[in-house]
Amino acid sequence: MNFLQQALAFIFTAENWAGPSGLGARIVEHLEYTAVAVFFSALIAVPLGMVIGHTGR
Repeated sequence: MNFLQQALAFIFTAENWAGPSGLGARIVEHLEYTAVAVFFSALIAVPLGMVIGHTGR
């Protein structure tokens, strides 16, 4: 239970959200990396899926 209290205290402390290394900036950074990974995955998978889907395999 102590870990949960510490985690919630960290999340709800305003100083942890501010600045370039704050939680808000880290969340945006994570979402950017995720979007890039999904984009490149789709760039490879969609054409490949279309080719395989139209060959009847």
